[in-house]
Amino acid sequence: MNQKFISSNTITNGDRWSKLVSLFDSFYAHYVKRELSQGERGVLHTAIRILVWRVEAKTFKNMCQLRYQYVSRAKERALYKRRNVENRLEAKFTARYQEIPNKNCHSLPLVDRGILARDVDYDTIIYDTYDYLDKFIGFKLSDILYAAFYKYFLQNGDDRALTAANYIKYGTNDNQEIWLLKYGVMFEDMTILKPHITSINQNELIVNQTFYQLPEDKRRAVERFVN
Repeated sequence: MNQKFISSNTITNGDRWSKLVSLFDSFYAHYVKRELSQGERGVLHTAIRILVWRVEAKTFKNMCQLRYQYVSRAKERALYKRRNVENRLEAKFTARYQEIPNKNCHSLPLVDRGILARDVDYDTIIYDTYDYLDKFIGFKLSDILYAAFYKYFLQNGDDRALTAANYIKYGTNDNQEIWLLKYGVMFEDMTILKPHITSINQNELIVNQTFYQLPEDKRRAVERFVN
């Protein structure tokens, strides 16, 4: 599948990533009050990676492309294309979604071991990423992590904890974007809408006159809330 590369400044490699994952392991183990099984760790590690990609990519489409690029080793294949590495590079491991906590959960790869990187199916990435977001990150994990970071912020006044809480729950620390999400606006529409919003909070959404020059389908996302 031909995919354009999505820019990523992710920390999902190297020592910093290993330390971050270890901290989340410890946190989740404390939450479930026992050691994690290998399968649980695989699901958690993949979920944390997707959380980071959500912050970078914003939209679901871009998030899936980042995950596809990672699993299919797209940049490596492009870099070494002339050396015929496509016939040797195997896909990277990513855990198939499973419901956790479940101490009997075994480590299951989304892509069978030995599959060539070039043969990774993009639709498989889409469906599995949606399961992570809908069934674990959005329904369980983000609430647990948000509550922990927000509680720490309230107790210690550390703005970094509030920033982390916002990124985990909303995928952004931009106050206007957070309120737009609360109003039901998707990230896909924010780039178009934000320049035309004067102010937004829990009580009102005020737009400038240029808002009414936007196409009707773009205005529709927030028009019923406009004062």
